[in-house]
Amino acid sequence: ETMSSSVVEVNLPAGKLGLVFRGNPPVIKGLSETSPLQDEVTEGYVIESLKLGDGTVCEGLNSTDLGEKLKESAESSDRKLILKAPDGVKPEADEDHPEPEEVKPKEASPAREFFHIGYVVEKELEDSDEGNLEVEVVLSSNTYVKTASGAVKPAEDMETTRVTLPKGKLGLFFKNVKLDGKKRVFVSNISETSSMIDSLKVGDIVEELELSNGETFTDFDKDVLGKHIQSSSEMEGRVMTVKSQEVGEMVTMTMSSLDLPAGKLGVAFKGSKKRVYVSKISEDSPMKDIFQVGDVIDTLELPDGNKSSDFNSSQLGDNLKDTSGADGRIVIVKRKKPTEKSIMKTVDIPEGKLGVFFKGSTTVLVSKISDTSPVKEEFQVGDVVDSIELPGGEKFSKFTAKQLGEHLKNSSESTERKIILKRQESA
Repeated sequence: ETMSSSVVEVNLPAGKLGLVFRGNPPVIKGLSETSPLQDEVTEGYVIESLKLGDGTVCEGLNSTDLGEKLKESAESSDRKLILKAPDGVKPEADEDHPEPEEVKPKEASPAREFFHIGYVVEKELEDSDEGNLEVEVVLSSNTYVKTASGAVKPAEDMETTRVTLPKGKLGLFFKNVKLDGKKRVFVSNISETSSMIDSLKVGDIVEELELSNGETFTDFDKDVLGKHIQSSSEMEGRVMTVKSQEVGEMVTMTMSSLDLPAGKLGVAFKGSKKRVYVSKISEDSPMKDIFQVGDVIDTLELPDGNKSSDFNSSQLGDNLKDTSGADGRIVIVKRKKPTEKSIMKTVDIPEGKLGVFFKGSTTVLVSKISDTSPVKEEFQVGDVVDSIELPGGEKFSKFTAKQLGEHLKNSSESTERKIILKRQESA
């Protein structure tokens, strides 16, 4: 039977083993000075299974069950423990388990400088051109920021909203999060059939639950909140106060793998380690239609397979000069796409059906436009609906997609309606 390089099989002698283990699965926490396994295992080994002399394999044991099995079989010398070595400990090789082939440590991701935990991948595009792979990822930054203490903290502009809860099941799921140094509760999922799908969104922080009998709850975890909601499910007039996080600015970046020809490149570089960029491209450069000034050189890969990324501009230039006669060199570059700016657009809405579909709760977006829509030349999928102006001077800027639809439906016979859109365009 083939075992992972981090798994070791230990033959157990009869009698006491002098092991101290805790947890589920059991983890070795100590060995007595007289333990016969002193040279076999160390603290931190995870006990995956116990094989008894009759061939029985006991798996999924907790510490109590393992202790009982070892005690019951203490007179047997044919027992074996299968353990997983802790990180950083390599089991010794023997005839049955030869030393595994050395595995080189993984290189740091070339995207680590511009990806951050909390970014949401909005879309991913891949394109291949003569072997050069380009991956484009559109990211939106989370409005949470991390404080010096490590606690997650919401941005100051998070909007507080009071949402009325209907009777019955809500189809909401919650999780706990550390926020401002305190445990808070956020919406982790919303079922497709939920009555709240247009009123709440995943990520909303639940600040307060107010019942119609006057009871108010602010100090709860997800389990306590769930019980409060369940026990009041037949009440009307319940109100939940939530903080909604806004989607941050969209940032588009590309990582490209580019083949370098032999000979002079006609490209000048500047910068220190980890930040070497293209500063100039000559008119006769074979790379003038491939490189762009400002491209960051992340990695250089040579024909022999050697890769380097920890270089300054001089070192990169030397490497390229020394290998100028070789084909098969590759560079990986990072490129930031042009930033986008928001423009406001006012659209006069005709009477009747618009043939436009919307989605979202805190932020309402145009999700679809029918081919027969009378405003198909004015709207674009992805436009954010900032506000709506109705006859009589009524103006609404706080609504869900469902509420916006109701406003439009109720005023469908009027020609004096306006929608103000926010649209992203390249700067």
